[in-house]
Amino acid sequence: MNTSIIFNMDKKLINKSSHFKGKKLLFAAWACENKSYSSYQYFYSPLAKIFENIILFDPQKNMYRYGKEEMNKRFLEVVKREQPDYVFLWLIYDEFYIDTLLKIKKISAKIKIINFFGDDDSLFDNFSRFYSLFFDYCLVVPQLNPNVYYTDGIKNIFFSFGTNFDIFKDLSLKKKYDVTFIGTPKKDRYDYIRYLLDKGINVKIFGWGWEKYPDLKKFYLGPLNSEDLVKVANESKINLSFSKNYFGKPHLKGRVIEIGACKSFVLVEDSPRFLDLFENNKEIAVFKNKTDLLEKVKYYLEHEEEREEVAKRMYQKILKGFNLNKELFTFFQKIKSNKFKPISVVNK
Repeated sequence: MNTSIIFNMDKKLINKSSHFKGKKLLFAAWACENKSYSSYQYFYSPLAKIFENIILFDPQKNMYRYGKEEMNKRFLEVVKREQPDYVFLWLIYDEFYIDTLLKIKKISAKIKIINFFGDDDSLFDNFSRFYSLFFDYCLVVPQLNPNVYYTDGIKNIFFSFGTNFDIFKDLSLKKKYDVTFIGTPKKDRYDYIRYLLDKGINVKIFGWGWEKYPDLKKFYLGPLNSEDLVKVANESKINLSFSKNYFGKPHLKGRVIEIGACKSFVLVEDSPRFLDLFENNKEIAVFKNKTDLLEKVKYYLEHEEEREEVAKRMYQKILKGFNLNKELFTFFQKIKSNKFKPISVVNK
């Protein structure tokens, strides 16, 4: 399956979504105005295919500039002035007060409030299960079994793990990097990368925060906007992905799907969730520890044809079953037609 099929399908979605004409969406996800952040990379262009009228409000920018209380006040002023049909959030912290969410409905009871939850394997018990009560609908990465939500009486969920093909795509570029990592630093990530470097592997690092490690200075090439991120992923023989969350447990990382959508090889830290979605050693390659990582890196650097075959199979699987444009269109269609039923991508 090639990208032209995907893009033709997306054009059909645009035509079908014409009845959203005149509908207004307020996109207020954390860092939604910054092309280097995932909120913009994931959602802006797919939402723009559905809604002609999108208003941006960046809680990160406003909170850093004015403080949390003033940010919440300014947000409600935008809601009152714009009177959107939908408010789309991606809560990273508790940046919006519960009272702010309640006041949206006081401004207009017709406004549908949506939130994207990406890390429920670590945030559900103490955050998501409570905040979900204040949203009309929740878009959720399937980190947990759906029964966890249903048991808690949370039925307004729609599982999604698609990627944005408008941004993440095959550019057919020459491979100029042996091994790259794109992301922020954590201790385990630093330890893995330092280990590879000490073993003579040529690793290049991209992302925010690595300037804090002076011993990695000559390997760190800075943060990337979305266009450059895709370029680097395309130019890398091996893209590293570390799957642990902030609690040290493996979970689903969107970066893996993004790199796969670039038809580029990704070597993923062992996570059972990815092996539920992709066939090991055929559609995905995983490593279990430092020694295994080093062995896999050396092997796949030496076996280009096999490496590219794994990347190709994963790419084909992602094109077929992980289209965020299609998922978001289905999501909003079900909301608008009052036929909302949650779906799961767990067994794709």
